[in-house]
Amino acid sequence: MLRLNGTILTEAGYTPQIEVPWHYHENAYFYYHLKGRLDEVNKKQTLTCIPGTLLFHHWQDPHYDKNFSADASFFHIEIERNWFATHHINAAVLEGSIQMDNPSLKFIFLKIHSESKINDNITQLSVDGLLLQAFAAVMRDRQREISGVPDWVKKVKEILNDSYSERTTLNDLAIEIGVHPVHLSKEFPKYFNSGFGEYIRSIKVQKATTLLMDEARSFSNITYECGFSDQSHFIRCFKTIHGITPLQFKKRIVKQ
Repeated sequence: MLRLNGTILTEAGYTPQIEVPWHYHENAYFYYHLKGRLDEVNKKQTLTCIPGTLLFHHWQDPHYDKNFSADASFFHIEIERNWFATHHINAAVLEGSIQMDNPSLKFIFLKIHSESKINDNITQLSVDGLLLQAFAAVMRDRQREISGVPDWVKKVKEILNDSYSERTTLNDLAIEIGVHPVHLSKEFPKYFNSGFGEYIRSIKVQKATTLLMDEARSFSNITYECGFSDQSHFIRCFKTIHGITPLQFKKRIVKQ
């Protein structure tokens, strides 16, 4: 556990064959699933958490966990109320339990996880800055939901997240969702915060990042499974997003 001013960062694992009863937390928190799997149940639904799953829970939002795998582990960022007040953020706009699929958000929490490993004299500043980026992205996503999002946006997210390793083209995608390619190309950045190619690469790198946490995975296996043309392509894309190579990331992430 790393306690900072206004935040508490924790990495932990689960004991298999147990069930955590209904409970709630005093503070709001983000949950990033690192390894293995488990099912989290809230009042509305049951969510299967696998590597890369990102959740937000408001304070006193009840839930319970079950069906843990032997290697299940997570990273937990608890945010105290004084942190919201200090940074002038109204946490009330986020209610209940929310699953977040935005790849850019997931990268932010991987960076926070990395910062928790470094834990030096600028960790506080770095974590605060990354959390502010996260909330800005969350607010943008919420605003789009309020203002209305076209049906094709959800379809595109589902298709790309299910087939990130395939060679999907903009034209193929436009035909599949029934939208003109020109319209899709023009509107894509508005709803995905990036261009088409950049978004595809971010999904691949996100998947690769979670696989790197598995010590049994080789770089060649990850390169193939995530759809990179070769290891050089994988390293280049990974470094563009994370600022470090996959090997440097792996060494940092397993540092205790």
